[in-house]
Amino acid sequence: MNSKIDPDNVLVNQVMLYSPETSLSGSTVSNNNPINFVLTKFHALLLYGDHVKGISLLNQDLIFEDIYNDTFGKLVNITKDPITGSIWAHTERALFKYKVTREERNVWQVYMEKGEFELAKEYCKDNPAHIDQVLVKEAEMLFVEKNYEKSATIYADTHSSFEEISLKFLQEFQIEALKTFLKKKLEGLRSQDKTQITMIVVWVVELFMNQMGALRSDPTSPNQNSKYTELQKQFDSFLCIPVVEECIKKNLSTIFNLMASHGDKDNLIRFTIMHRNYEEVIRQHLYKNNYLEALDVLKSQGNRNLFYQFAGPLLQELPKPTVAAIISQGNQLQPSRLLPALVSCESDDKH
Repeated sequence: MNSKIDPDNVLVNQVMLYSPETSLSGSTVSNNNPINFVLTKFHALLLYGDHVKGISLLNQDLIFEDIYNDTFGKLVNITKDPITGSIWAHTERALFKYKVTREERNVWQVYMEKGEFELAKEYCKDNPAHIDQVLVKEAEMLFVEKNYEKSATIYADTHSSFEEISLKFLQEFQIEALKTFLKKKLEGLRSQDKTQITMIVVWVVELFMNQMGALRSDPTSPNQNSKYTELQKQFDSFLCIPVVEECIKKNLSTIFNLMASHGDKDNLIRFTIMHRNYEEVIRQHLYKNNYLEALDVLKSQGNRNLFYQFAGPLLQELPKPTVAAIISQGNQLQPSRLLPALVSCESDDKH
């Protein structure tokens, strides 16, 4: 195949135009050969003996039809003034002028149906309703093509039903795409949309917990460590989003119970430290038999009541370090409130 450009060819982007075989009323045309035609930016006007038809240059749909009677004789020609752009049609006894008004008003729909979405958006002329239709169509096409991540990003910018779109990704088991959709949707919410913000935050946390839990329960999974590390980074980044932080502060018990239900003790401890819930951090360390870590957290925080609360179990397991920690607090602790913990210690070599 010769790929060289013919210097004598002056045609570019040429397209074959077909004369419509039917009228707008649906009837079949007997004489289908036009006498002449003129072009506008998006349309072609075809002249016949008794009527003029307008077809779209973008999709060749018939969009206009002007029928002439015998009063003025047969149509003879149609022409366009190269200076003013005016279009003139003349019959045997009369002259008619066609005025082109906002011929681009429906161009966005044609480009949308052709899948040329950027051009469609350009011709939407900042009409929010039209832009939304284009975005929905684009997201649907990407979804069908299994480009789920990009589809999710675009769906989030539309006014499509939140529940419907979420279900679409769930039905295809596209959890990453669903997370993308939810996080992007979260960015567009206003601070007063508290209910929807809470719902999305809790749902995203649940999705992360499910994914990390699945990896923890399947040590044979290839690249388990790298996958888990990447998920943890994504989760930490999500928790640091200002709107997420604000939501979590108002729903601490809900998020905490959610993490606890998944048995994710590491994230539970990180979460409680992040929100300065030292009591729960110490509880979790004791639950995991991490007594030194529990003691370190106890010493690092400023709530003296926690010493009275946790001195008992710590003295049982780490008597000397715990006594040293108590002594280091000086007169900030009341000895009488520590007596129950000291009395409960067993009398053995360890103590």
